[in-house]
Amino acid sequence: MQTLTLKPQETLVVVMDALKGIADQDGRFGKDFGLPELREIRKALINCQDFVDSLPDAAKVLFIRSEYTPDQFAPGAVPPSVTPLSDWDNANDSKWADGISPPEHAKIITKHDNDATKEEEFRTWIMSQVASGVRNVIFGGATTTSCIKQTSISLQKALAEHNVQCIIPLDLVGARTSYNIRQVIDEIRSAEVKILSSIDQIGFSS
Repeated sequence: MQTLTLKPQETLVVVMDALKGIADQDGRFGKDFGLPELREIRKALINCQDFVDSLPDAAKVLFIRSEYTPDQFAPGAVPPSVTPLSDWDNANDSKWADGISPPEHAKIITKHDNDATKEEEFRTWIMSQVASGVRNVIFGGATTTSCIKQTSISLQKALAEHNVQCIIPLDLVGARTSYNIRQVIDEIRSAEVKILSSIDQIGFSS
């Protein structure tokens, strides 16, 4: 089994959309699809919280939340898998999911598109972290088939010249239960994002 030993000061953990609207019964996805469909997402978010809580002090943490406008994802203009976002309620759905609590030192950025690299604040802050020595970006959160895929692929492409490696441990990310994510994972891997089967494959040097 492949293992990575990372320097904490060179590591950034990005937790995407650990939100009520995606993971909780009273959120948008819960209302539309029911909790059984969100099982893998909820499991991944719990794993993310546990992982973040166990990180060495020198590791950096970014939590990304989403806010959308009703006209962004109108039915008929986007794939059916995305249309629930047309009913996204920022006042409720953009809150952290049950059990999620970003640490006090975490950076929090709000995005307005599935791909966080389209957000200027995200791009600026990421580049500041690269300038300070970050060389590994570990992704967790939701969903594997959308925001995780788009952001990790875009960021890997943007930061390749800076010798930065994006990493996705599969137990830190989740998608709706009915989705077959194998093809999506293959697509992400083909973009040079490193895929690990488990967060247990990552360790930190002292």
